[in-house]
Amino acid sequence: MFVQLRAEVAGLRAENAALKDEIRRLKGLPPRPTLKPSGMEQSSKRSAPAATGPKRRGSSRAIVTEERRLCYEPPPGSRFVGRTSFVVQDLTIGVQVVRYHRERWRLPDGRIVVAALPNGVDGHFGPELRRMVHFITRVNRP
Repeated sequence: MFVQLRAEVAGLRAENAALKDEIRRLKGLPPRPTLKPSGMEQSSKRSAPAATGPKRRGSSRAIVTEERRLCYEPPPGSRFVGRTSFVVQDLTIGVQVVRYHRERWRLPDGRIVVAALPNGVDGHFGPELRRMVHFITRVNRP
């Protein structure tokens, strides 16, 4: 049943395209451009090179220029459960990308706490970059 429905949809799409072409011809409009294959099929046939290094998570593709460790002073009886990374992009005369390795601790009551980010860091963009964007948007208002 599913295959039959797909075939019917494909037929209807082809008929719809033919009708649109006929309408364009009758209105005296130029025909639809012929699209060449993108070449993606060829590149997908090639064997992919072996992955080198760990896969990236998240949307940040920025190159980290500095790394800092943030510590947390846990109460007695807490258990260290690792670190979590937090990438912040900021703007200086050059680009500065800092990865904070934030310690994570499991408290005796079961809660997990993470070391705080430095003052001025709010989100993944640093204070200088935020200040520059704010300045640009204020200057460009009519």
